[in-house]
Amino acid sequence: MLGNPLTPSNQPLTPVMSKHSKHPTVVKCSSDDFSTHSSAVEKSLERKLLLKLDLRVMPILFLLFLISFVDRSNIANARIQGLEQSLHMNPKGNGYNVALFSFTIPFVLFEVPSNIILKKVPPMIWLSGIMICWGAFSAFLAYLLAKMDGIGGYEGWRWIFIIEGIITVLVALASFWIVAPWPENAKFLDPDEKALMLRRLAQDRGNATMDRLTLEAFKTALTDWKIWLGMLAYFGADHTASAIVSFQPTILKQLGYTSSQAQVHAIPVYLVALVFSITAAYLSDRLAHRYAFCMLGVIFATVGWSIELVQAGTPAVRYFGIYCCTTGVYVLMPVLVVWLMNNLGSGYKRAIGSAFQLGGGNCAALVSSNVFISAQAPRYPVGFGIGFALNVFAGLCCTVLFLGLRRENRQRDRGARDDRWGLDRNKLTNLGDDHPSFRYTL
Repeated sequence: MLGNPLTPSNQPLTPVMSKHSKHPTVVKCSSDDFSTHSSAVEKSLERKLLLKLDLRVMPILFLLFLISFVDRSNIANARIQGLEQSLHMNPKGNGYNVALFSFTIPFVLFEVPSNIILKKVPPMIWLSGIMICWGAFSAFLAYLLAKMDGIGGYEGWRWIFIIEGIITVLVALASFWIVAPWPENAKFLDPDEKALMLRRLAQDRGNATMDRLTLEAFKTALTDWKIWLGMLAYFGADHTASAIVSFQPTILKQLGYTSSQAQVHAIPVYLVALVFSITAAYLSDRLAHRYAFCMLGVIFATVGWSIELVQAGTPAVRYFGIYCCTTGVYVLMPVLVVWLMNNLGSGYKRAIGSAFQLGGGNCAALVSSNVFISAQAPRYPVGFGIGFALNVFAGLCCTVLFLGLRRENRQRDRGARDDRWGLDRNKLTNLGDDHPSFRYTL
């Protein structure tokens, strides 16, 4: 082993000016002095960089996600404000379910192509562009709806689409100038901050990169057992989420609340879920562990579905069940998504894996939109039963994923994947998480 070149006999010599002499005096300075100073500068620069990213990147992405969620959920609010009656839809029929079903199909099909395009197109162009197109479509449909008496000739549920559609378009237009570009093109970072950012990203990736989308790399991503398990777990979780988004206002109204009361009672449900979600995300990052927090979310949601399924007690008890379902799924879903992304390396495999997890997982909306049958209101035995079953299924998938990742880590620690070091450089540098030096997050 090579020794430290900065031993006491050959420490760097630093000239300093003596107080009583015009000539510099040479003094010895230990390597610790340099490393301490360098570390302090690095930490100061890192704090400044992270603050810039928190202020410049996170708020607009949070707002874009919020707006997209509002656009996805506004039909549920419009329903209890008279949408079905105005459109002469049979309240005991499945017209509302068909409308939800129709929305989900393109939502799922465009997920993978969108993520691949995002690798080629700057995010401020792509994200703002797709939001403008989608928001304008919603607003246009609302505009074409038949006018009736009221403000501007529209009913209240129509204004839900119009106003929220306008907000989406305005935010999307503004986001073109606000959304940050890729790190190497970020003009809000000075050269030192940009260099540190790129260095942090390189350290985070390590050797687990897949920056070339070859046919072999694409097939590897499509056949990765982790991606399929992550997608199936997300499928089970997303059923709960989409059911809450699409049917929670209706369920609350059927518990005896008026339309306005149902809207108001939905607010604290999401606020509680927000607190639990942020807390779980913070602790999960601090502990560098995902599985236990996923199962915590599954347990919460299982309690909620159980309450709804057995129709226990008074409306207050069922209202508590909605709290549990919502809190559970909003703890589970963010941690589950990050968990899979942690374990796919970087580059195209992460982009494809993310798209498959979200796109395939969102197929659960095809189920949730068809199992809450109007004729079964307010008990919804099929809807609540399937919700309970899929939530348990999500927990089982998380458990299998955890056990599989732990087994693979142990095999790599024993050197069972060291034969991959013999691959030619082009293959070795494009393996993603299959690189023998990569270890999975549990």
